[in-house]
Amino acid sequence: MGFAGRMVGSTMRDEITRFEAEQERLSLHKLLCTGEPLSALPREVLSEAVHSLAAFKALVSQLYVLWKEEWGRDVGFLMGIARQATPRAQSFGQTLTRIRTAHQHSPAKQDVLALASWYSSACGTQSPSGPDEWTTCAKELIVELTDAVSELADAAMTVQQRDRDRRAWQERVAESVRSAVVRVATDLGLRLSESQIDYHKRQVDGRWRNWQVPSGRDARSELDSLVERSLMAQSPRLPCDHLEVLRELEVIGSPSAFAGIQLAHAVATVSRTRGAAFLKLVVATWSSVQPTGPKTSRQ
Repeated sequence: MGFAGRMVGSTMRDEITRFEAEQERLSLHKLLCTGEPLSALPREVLSEAVHSLAAFKALVSQLYVLWKEEWGRDVGFLMGIARQATPRAQSFGQTLTRIRTAHQHSPAKQDVLALASWYSSACGTQSPSGPDEWTTCAKELIVELTDAVSELADAAMTVQQRDRDRRAWQERVAESVRSAVVRVATDLGLRLSESQIDYHKRQVDGRWRNWQVPSGRDARSELDSLVERSLMAQSPRLPCDHLEVLRELEVIGSPSAFAGIQLAHAVATVSRTRGAAFLKLVVATWSSVQPTGPKTSRQ
């Protein structure tokens, strides 16, 4: 519904009340499926007095934290389970990200244009300035949030009726990304500082929120795999230029090039060799792991 359809009708208070009802419905279904309720958005966050750009920015930031961080795992899980049934939830997440990005110091031109278009649809002008216009924009954002939460609540109700999906949600909720980082780092013999743990948690969080666990796999092993890849991306520097390795292996630009560099990192870590000795060891190791073709009988 565009600006013309919202000029009259519900007030900001009406929309906040509707949101709270849908939030409670989603929370109830999550509680019944996982044993844990949804973290609630405090009433004071949804102020009826959004009368300025600063207040609107604050609202956007608070909703971003709620949607992407506090509710991130649940939102990602439900949209993955019911992708075809959650178009408004997917659209809201994209809209919220675009608005927040456009509010940054150096936004891209397309983000600025997207925000102007959203403003125009929400309140009738691409450059809202007066208190009424900002209140209308805030109300539109709450409307879109509520529609998104309503879809998620419907998806959660469907999950509640399916044993496999309900167990998958339980596993997703039970798995902590931070604990997985610590667990996998320990398995790999890595001693991470708190800042390093936080770094890898942030790297994995974004992917884990929207990760669809394949059939036959469990949430813990999937999360551990994401963590392992993040940790392994922080390989120590090679003792030579990567092109030297690729030339020795004769794989520059080929599909095998990436694997060759991965192997070189492993050799460097284990052997601690340098120079010609390092390259010779990489080549020998590479040769030893190449698949062998079928043997042909001599005539």
